[in-house]
Amino acid sequence: MSVSIGLDGVFYRLFTLLQMWTQVDLKIYFCFCGRVLTFVLCFAWINAIFLKVYLLIILSLYVEFLKEVFLNYFFTTLKYYIVNVDL
Repeated sequence: MSVSIGLDGVFYRLFTLLQMWTQVDLKIYFCFCGRVLTFVLCFAWINAIFLKVYLLIILSLYVEFLKEVFLNYFFTTLKYYIVNVDL
């Protein structure tokens, strides 16, 4: 029967061994580093979401601009041909 302790258990055991070796209470630092890492990862995740939304907005504005330019060119050209054909 195998026992899975998970990644948290592995890190906890490593820090416990390090604490026994250095005689320093590392649990406080471990909890603090875990909270800081969680905050940084959440902040990076939120930034990635905002960046994707920002890029989608910029892309949609660019597509609207290109549509406007090409439609304007198309209708101007079409109007020019219609006017010249009628003459």
